[in-house]
Order: sequence, then C-alpha cells, then structure tokens
Amino acid sequence: MRVSDKKFFNKKFNNDFDLRLVKNNPCLLISDWLIISDIHLGFEHNLLKKGIMIPSRTKLLIEKLRRLQARTKAKNLLVLGDLKDSYNRINKSEWKDVPVFLRYCSENFKETIITKGNHDGMLEKLNLFENVKIFKQVIFEFKDKKIGFIHGHSWPDKFLIEECEIIIMGHSHPSYVFNNHLGQLNTMSAWFISEVNKLKLRKNYPSRLNKVFLEKIIIVPCFNDFFNGSDEKLGPLMMMMKNTKKILLNLEIIN
Repeated sequence: MRVSDKKFFNKKFNNDFDLRLVKNNPCLLISDWLIISDIHLGFEHNLLKKGIMIPSRTKLLIEKLRRLQARTKAKNLLVLGDLKDSYNRINKSEWKDVPVFLRYCSENFKETIITKGNHDGMLEKLNLFENVKIFKQVIFEFKDKKIGFIHGHSWPDKFLIEECEIIIMGHSHPSYVFNNHLGQLNTMSAWFISEVNKLKLRKNYPSRLNKVFLEKIIIVPCFNDFFNGSDEKLGPLMMMMKNTKKILLNLEIIN
C-alpha cells in the first residue's frame, strides 16, 4: 500500500491492462476481477416506509451475481459502492440481507473489495468476513497503466488524478433517456465512457497539478435493475466529463 490508512487499496498485476464489458449485463471484467456497482440491498424496507411494498430481491441479486461469475470465471469481486441503501444507519432489512450477500461473496470469491459509497453508512458493522474489505478508493496497477476506482459521490484524492489514466466509478445509475414513438419517456441502462476536461479539472486541484494524467472516466450501470437511472450528472467528477459516449448493455453505441 502507498497510503498508511485503510482508505486505500492498491493491487499490482503482472500483465497489461485488459477491460471487457460483459454483454447484456451491468458489469465489466478486468483480469480476473468482476466489477459491479450500486446494489442497494435493503431498499425494499425504505420503500415500505413510503407505502410501497415489494418482496426482497436479495436472493435474485445473489443469483444474478452467481450467473455472472459462472459466465466470466471471475475469481475476485470489486463493488463500486452503495452495497446497501440507507445513508447513515442500518435498516431492518440490511441487518439481514447484507451479511447474507457478503457471505456469498466470501465463500465464492477469493477477494471481495468494496469502495464505500454515500449509501454505505455503518457498512463495516455488517461485514463479518476476513476476505471482504472496505476502502475509500482502489488502484489497479498494470504494466502499461494505472486504473482508479471510486464510488463517485465525492472528489477522488489527488493521487488518483495524478497517477491514473482511467477512473471507473458508479453512483449515478447511468442510463440512456429517450422518448419513444408515442412520446413516452423511456430509460435504458447504459455505460458512460467519457474524455476528461483537464482545464476544468485543474481548477479543482489548484497548485497541486502541473499536469493531469487522467484521460478517461467510465461510469458503471446500476447492478440492481429495479432502478432505471438517468442521464443526469451526479457527483463532482461527472462535471469534468466531455464527449461522452453512451453504450447500451447490448453494447450498441448511442452518440
């Protein structure tokens, strides 16, 4: 590790960087790591308080993860935040569902890393497993480049901006929003892949950066398909994006 506290995780690889979007699924594969974001376990309880009753989807989400692991042969898992749904507390469903989900991860992946999101308040209290770890930020170091991972609700630390060519994040539940032939508003989950406006970015790191190494931002769709998402810019790093490509889960590119 390059940082002494537990907010930062650094993983070194002996191979070149290789990224693959998994067709028809909101996940990507880097080396033997499966990467997903925004699971929002326990959201059903928070909806119930608003008078909306739906059955728990935790088993369905675990089964979805199981199928993806079988398909990709991934050995490790990286969750880009918002594993749970409540902000600064643990609701009744989360006390039960989060440990069940993490137990599956612990028993089926060699390592599970979570970058803590804005919905992950008190998440550490629910993690009972040694091979499941929670950090603020992650860097993967390959022979040819470094990749940073964050949830996306706050500014990354300066070493991610200075050293990583790509940052991959979640948080915004990115989607392609359009009107159909009847004039009805529709949303489809999508990847956002964007260049970086370095002039804007330098203004937010005054006197720290003579140059900005960050070239690209990739935003991962929401893993929980109950949430449609939007094309709204959420989180400070999204404001630094330009020339954004939207790619549907079937890998069709929307310009």
